[in-house]
Amino acid sequence: TNSLLKGLFYNGLKVYFRKKKKKLREAFKSSVSVMLIIDELSSEQKETIKNIISSFKLESAEDIKFDSTVVKLVQKINLINDNFEYGLTAQ
Repeated sequence: TNSLLKGLFYNGLKVYFRKKKKKLREAFKSSVSVMLIIDELSSEQKETIKNIISSFKLESAEDIKFDSTVVKLVQKINLINDNFEYGLTAQ
């Protein structure tokens, strides 16, 4: 009985992931977004990357969407927690 339960569980997982894989493929055919997190990026670089990424078309004829966030590691001012030496800033 134990091996029967394992077999049923395994087959159930295969079916579940097969369905999820199909849904993921369908989603990527219709909509994709790219998020870039980087420490330095000029407005010209951002525009160039955006143009390159949006030049690729999906099967639905939609552009791939692009967004970016500049994140920097800075020495923290000890306001909240004295145990942390660094913090992140986002622009």
